[in-house]
Amino acid sequence: MKREEISNEFKWKMEDIYPTEELWEADYRKAAESVPVIKSFEGTLGDSAEQLCRMQETYDDINWTVEKLHVYANQRMHENTANAY
Repeated sequence: MKREEISNEFKWKMEDIYPTEELWEADYRKAAESVPVIKSFEGTLGDSAEQLCRMQETYDDINWTVEKLHVYANQRMHENTANAY
């Protein structure tokens, strides 16, 4: 049975993660642009508890975005393994 023949109720709903490819691309850019932000904390984490907390909150936000990007891309890759990319 081909994937196109399977009822949508049995398929992953990728639009629940990213409704459009443009939103995925926007998060990808956001993640790429976050590298200097994280780097800016280098050498400052011992300055104060507040600084450490700011870094952790920033890291958590970036990590959430990267994880979401990864899950979406991974699921799209495995969506139809009959396709020879």
